Amino acid sequence: MQNCQTVLVMSLIIVARLLTAGSCPLASQQAALKPASIIVQHELDVKFLKSDSHLVIGRNRELVVGDPISAYLHLFLVSENQGLQVHSLSELRGKVTIRTKEDALAFVRLASSATTYRFFGGPFRLEILPREQFNVNVTYGDGEAYELLRKLPNGYYGIASTAELVALGLKSATVRKSANGFVIERPVVVFSSGPDGKSQVIDVTEWVGHDGTYREMGASTENIRNMNGIRWLVLADR
Repeated sequence: MQNCQTVLVMSLIIVARLLTAGSCPLASQQAALKPASIIVQHELDVKFLKSDSHLVIGRNRELVVGDPISAYLHLFLVSENQGLQVHSLSELRGKVTIRTKEDALAFVRLASSATTYRFFGGPFRLEILPREQFNVNVTYGDGEAYELLRKLPNGYYGIASTAELVALGLKSATVRKSANGFVIERPVVVFSSGPDGKSQVIDVTEWVGHDGTYREMGASTENIRNMNGIRWLVLADR
């Protein structure tokens, strides 16, 4: 506990340099905010939430912020009476209804999408997908982020051409029904020490239940692929 408190104090001191929050277990015990205390930057376009709640990217109105503003943004689950900061997929259990394959993929992508990955604990992950499949749905309806990301060179935020992914032996995400939920298989790039270009590619198998129960069933790290010149990167201020 003492070590965890030390990490929390150090994090507050260097908060302007953080890309995400919640790596310490104490962070998940924070008090709920009033919805009016959250300045919303973007509300995620998702279909799996229960009718009385919303997922938003925003910041606490009561905190003094600096530059870049992205260092102070978080993912919040907002209902009529409270806003809770989301640090992991497991915190959404019971608050969602996963009905379709599309719901299942959108749900697990929360922790690995270019617009939301930084709100979850490290090591950071980004799903690898062909540029042809990259659209505004992947950014949860954030048109501004989509326009920025689609103009970046291949390798940024897990996006590359189909030909490059075929050369690497990578396949797009697949989803299949299973007992009480869905199984998702997809390639992701893992940043071993934060989003600084140090990365490896793995295949992950995940399961999500209809109520949002989440499990990672396996991750293949046996064959670290030759990247054939692709360098997986993110922008420092996003």
